Amino acid sequence: MSKKITIPSSLISIFLASLVAIGINQGGVSISGISLIYFCCALIFVAQWLVFIPSYIFQTEHYFDLTGSLTYISVTLLAILFTIDITLRDILLALLVWIWAFRLGSFLFVRVKKSRQ
Repeated sequence: MSKKITIPSSLISIFLASLVAIGINQGGVSISGISLIYFCCALIFVAQWLVFIPSYIFQTEHYFDLTGSLTYISVTLLAILFTIDITLRDILLALLVWIWAFRLGSFLFVRVKKSRQ
């Protein structure tokens, strides 16, 4: 993809993610005055960008899918840890996300490893 396409796409992604975060933040939990939703959103983007840099330099997608799954697991764990009134439903949803993320991430990681051999 050319830089003419990727930079506007990245900016649109950030804008849309910001709108979603603003939309779901109504009355949410704060960490040191920063909304948990905004913090999680920023964490997701930073983690993906940090993995993108070596992936782009070495032209590999080796760890990108695995990092996506680890990001899901980390952000869900962070949200659960900082939620004040945790319900059984919250825990069940987090567990289902973790199971899905672990399964998908490990499957994609193994598939990429096999294709490189």
